[in-house]
Amino acid sequence: WVDWTYYKEKLPSGNLAFVCELEADRLENLVLNDAQLESEREVVKNERLMRVDNDPEGRLAEELYALAFERHSYGWPTIGWMPDIEGITVADCMGFYDTYYSPNNATVVIVGDVDTREALGLVQRYYGHLGAREIPAETVRVEPPQTAEKRKVLTLPLAAPKLLYAFHATAATDPAQPAIEVLDEILAGGESSRLYKALVVDGEIATEVSSWAAAWAQPGLLELGITLQPGRSVEEAERVVDEVLAGLRAEPPSEREVLKAVHGIEASALRGAADTGTRARRLGTAEATVGDFRWYWTHQEALRRVRPEDVHAAARRVLAPDNRTVLVGVPAGGAA
Repeated sequence: WVDWTYYKEKLPSGNLAFVCELEADRLENLVLNDAQLESEREVVKNERLMRVDNDPEGRLAEELYALAFERHSYGWPTIGWMPDIEGITVADCMGFYDTYYSPNNATVVIVGDVDTREALGLVQRYYGHLGAREIPAETVRVEPPQTAEKRKVLTLPLAAPKLLYAFHATAATDPAQPAIEVLDEILAGGESSRLYKALVVDGEIATEVSSWAAAWAQPGLLELGITLQPGRSVEEAERVVDEVLAGLRAEPPSEREVLKAVHGIEASALRGAADTGTRARRLGTAEATVGDFRWYWTHQEALRRVRPEDVHAAARRVLAPDNRTVLVGVPAGGAA
């Protein structure tokens, strides 16, 4: 995604050798010509049209990141801007492939009904002959600290107004990351969360509230998303959000609220662990993002150590008004 590319297969365990052979071949023998590129170009263009250009929520999500990040590549959409999709060449693709598609820049994750010794033998058999390449050092364009609120309004074919917030946060390995994830859960993790209760239950201003705290290789965002009730104004919603955020900056949450949030995060992790694909993705993400697949478990342990004062410090650090980007989606023909 933003830090890595991955390919996945779900298959009967008896076909593992075939998939190892297939993926090793992908890593070594890519053949790409103009006809193939044109075919895939149309696929990607149509995907962008479907998911972004013709999807109001996709437009908002892309615009939020482009507005929040002025220098860092996280502000660049994963699928790319349409002019770049239209202009990419076979030479561009093969240059990227020859630079980065190397066994010393790849992680193979195998999860499910497999024998460990047999699986390792297959990986050695099909990947072992591949030579390493010198991978260029990553150039990171550091995002400067945000010193004032950013704001933009987009008029789109929406059924109801949308209100999106993005707060600059931390990287996955930052010691404050667990507390920020607990803060995220307290804000909008379910029907007992602070924003849901204030906006949906008590205020009847919104129909939906969501949040997400990125855990990426570089500092990401804590995002909030709010869908308003028809007839309710963005100004009403913003006043309530400001009150909730100010409350978390002013006073730490209770021990009970923190424990409930941690349990909510753990429950979500356990539900996902029932799926082999999710388990594989989590392990691969940890290895690709922080360089250690074991981070997934150590991070869960760190979440359990979060205390109210940690969440309070995270709220004061992240939820400052000058650290936020606000994007308003106004229904075409309506008013916010």
